[in-house]
Amino acid sequence: ASSRPLQVLRAIGEYLSVGDAESVAALARLPDLDRITAMDLSWTSSLADLDRYRREHLPRALRLPLPGAAEPTQGLSRLIAALAQMTSRLEGKVQPINEWAEPLADTVLSLYESLEFNPPMPEDQDLLQSLKETGALLRDMARVRPELARRQEVSVADAVRVILRLAATKTVPEADRGPAIELLDWFEIPVDDAPVKVIVGVNEGSVPEPIAGDPFLPDTLRQRLGLASSKSRYARDAFYLQATLCSTPNVFLIVGRTASDGQPTPPSRLLLACDDRTLVRRARRFFSQRVESGGAVLVLYEPGDYVQFCPPRPDPNAPLPDSLPVTAFRDYLTCPYRFYLKHILRLESLQDRVEELDPPSFGSIVHQVISIFSRRPVARSGDLLYSWRELDTILQETTKQLFGTKLLTAVDLQIEHIRRRLRRFAKWHCERIGEGWQMLPEWVERPGVLKLDVDGKPFEITGRIDRVERNAVTGQIAVLDYKTSDTERDPEKAHRRTVNGVTVWTDLQLPLYRYMVDAGGSADVLLAFVSLDAQRETNTPLHEAKWTREELSEALECAYQVVRDIRQRRFWPPSKPEREDDEFAAICMDRVPRRDTMLSNPTPPWELAS
Repeated sequence: ASSRPLQVLRAIGEYLSVGDAESVAALARLPDLDRITAMDLSWTSSLADLDRYRREHLPRALRLPLPGAAEPTQGLSRLIAALAQMTSRLEGKVQPINEWAEPLADTVLSLYESLEFNPPMPEDQDLLQSLKETGALLRDMARVRPELARRQEVSVADAVRVILRLAATKTVPEADRGPAIELLDWFEIPVDDAPVKVIVGVNEGSVPEPIAGDPFLPDTLRQRLGLASSKSRYARDAFYLQATLCSTPNVFLIVGRTASDGQPTPPSRLLLACDDRTLVRRARRFFSQRVESGGAVLVLYEPGDYVQFCPPRPDPNAPLPDSLPVTAFRDYLTCPYRFYLKHILRLESLQDRVEELDPPSFGSIVHQVISIFSRRPVARSGDLLYSWRELDTILQETTKQLFGTKLLTAVDLQIEHIRRRLRRFAKWHCERIGEGWQMLPEWVERPGVLKLDVDGKPFEITGRIDRVERNAVTGQIAVLDYKTSDTERDPEKAHRRTVNGVTVWTDLQLPLYRYMVDAGGSADVLLAFVSLDAQRETNTPLHEAKWTREELSEALECAYQVVRDIRQRRFWPPSKPEREDDEFAAICMDRVPRRDTMLSNPTPPWELAS
């Protein structure tokens, strides 16, 4: 029941009976689905679009039209339409089981009819045999007597389950691969008719097979109860060995002297169950210090002096950016190589099993709702009730736009958590207006840009500042960034750390925002995080940064140095990961033994050749 045609039928049955996003993804990922020729479809890119849409919108089902107002990509729309077209004859009806044979056969045929088979290839031999077996099962289904089939009408999913159950009772013979050495189980050796047999591993602990000890069922009690015991296992294996010797002209027994860890491995007791003269001869032969060698072993590759595998070295010809977002500087300061993968090669990790909003998506919804709220007149009123109602309305509209009306249970709970954060934001926002702070409308609509002249060449830093305010009384400007985590965010801990007694910058977000608002650095600007967690209703959500002008100048100089390092292509080697779930952990070999040694190896010859 694991053949490729049966895998297709199983996935189609799940797709039509369940119809959720998981079953759609499982069907779309079957290798044979690219056999669809009715549509000019790039399957690989469409699968990436599928994963991206599921991550952003978490739909319960994936049928056109898709839930929400967000438009799917052309590739995703065509993929969903292709699956619907392929299963159009099977969907939405029940009928006698014998009448399902023809439409199921046509569906399988549509996937494989244009495939060119090469019979000498083992893969094609297996597929042809599987198609024959699937066809035989469908013919059996079609032969069910009509008067019996009409007693109970079934869906296509039920019909597929019947086919899979029947297939599980059948054994598909292996195709003839030509000359080969057949590997048999210990119990199959006595009845095999081969004239030559080689039995390996005839050591104590393997033959006879040991019995695991049990304090409640000792071996003597097992014997009295007629259960498998050491004595019965010894008798059984002795019988198998004797039967093999009597039925086979040529038998070779291979006994290992040492295990892989160097420990000695004695021969099986079965080999020592003989007369005294034979026992002495076998013991002398086995325990003799002289080991007869069959000559040197030929190997395909000679072992090298070191392991040459390592993460791919940065491409010296990869185009470099002349603009970066503010958040990219943290990526570079954390690990230049991961920065290279993410911002130079533009690699990203797409999960195909999404059941809830991940932290970035959760925070994105909060930011989106507040951004829409900030552009509406009610945001400047200071009225708590109206502000909260407007935020809740925007949240409902945004949720419907992103996810439709039927939300996953986990997403529904997360939306409630967002609602609690927005309620706290509304209270803080109105208190802020009462203190004389006014949002600057020119910073609500447009992203910030900081233009640098780095060694005579221009470079732009972009970023969307969450909130820029001016105090009507003091004239002070405040640059605020919203944080949605459940832990308070200290700007100092988020931007700097001490290494060997020296304080270094690890993130430049707030300092660069400050220079976007005031490029000259002369204005009185307050920098702070606004913590929108839902647990601290009494504490102030505002967390100010206490940096001096000199420290902010150091942060700006750090940004200049990062740009210089990028232009000089200083991306190697990878740093140690900050998180266990780092998306580039596999590429950077974070969990590979002797990683530091591998990173210090020379460039592999296959990379030099390219």
